[in-house]
Amino acid sequence: MNWRGGGADELRDQIEHSTAAYQTVRKGFTQRPDQELRVRGLHELLGMPTDDPAMNVTRIRLGRLTRQVLLTQPGRGLYQKRTDAALSGLESAQPPAATLA
Repeated sequence: MNWRGGGADELRDQIEHSTAAYQTVRKGFTQRPDQELRVRGLHELLGMPTDDPAMNVTRIRLGRLTRQVLLTQPGRGLYQKRTDAALSGLESAQPPAATLA
């Protein structure tokens, strides 16, 4: 990133590109909510490049989306859209609140 001139415009472009990339990745899971996808399969589905650097960036994005509870990771290298049923399962797994006697 060039901070000596035009830095704000370049940063804005990078943010817009990153936001569009996240939207594209989420769109792939919206198209197939019940299907587990690997990074390569997601790239092929969306017509994205399947070279290693591009897929590594997507792996990072998928990790963030998983931590934001938008995706699940049912197995190593597999990602799936989190469903309402999965969310309710998380709520039921919480320990009961302590009651005052």
